[in-house]
Amino acid sequence: MGEGEGAPPPTPPSPPLHSQAATLLAVGPFLDRFVSSAWVFDFPWTGGAALALAASCAAAVGVNVSQFACLGRFSAVSFQVLGHAKTVAVLVGGWAFLGDDISTKQALGMALAVAGMVGYGVASSAAAAPVPGGAGGLRGKASAADDADIATVAKASGGRAPGGAGGTSPYRIKATV
Repeated sequence: MGEGEGAPPPTPPSPPLHSQAATLLAVGPFLDRFVSSAWVFDFPWTGGAALALAASCAAAVGVNVSQFACLGRFSAVSFQVLGHAKTVAVLVGGWAFLGDDISTKQALGMALAVAGMVGYGVASSAAAAPVPGGAGGLRGKASAADDADIATVAKASGGRAPGGAGGTSPYRIKATV
């Protein structure tokens, strides 16, 4: 096989994470001084403050890991629906645990978001449901030809099959005319 025939193009390298961390460490204290009129190093550390910082970091890591786990498994719309559910959960959690007030605008926004989530769930369930008469809906069973196509794409893309983190997608769309 000649050069450039069938081989995927090389991926450009992403910037190293340590350079992003170094930038934050260099710029962060000055930005904090500008915003709060105090140096971050002057904060009076107590055991409770350190525990709150550790809990906040653990929660942030949990959110990032869960979002990373969802990236290859859900569609873009499903991912956005999950993001809105997270926002609603944060607002309700602030009200329930911290005594934050929820304005009428926020309450209406949360109600609209929940209604949209329910509507999306109903619509996506209806699209996946089998149609009477054997049409099978949008997500029909894959044929041997579909499996061969997926294997060809996986071979051309370095062993990774489309639609997920290293495996074939459970959502095979079969077009029927």
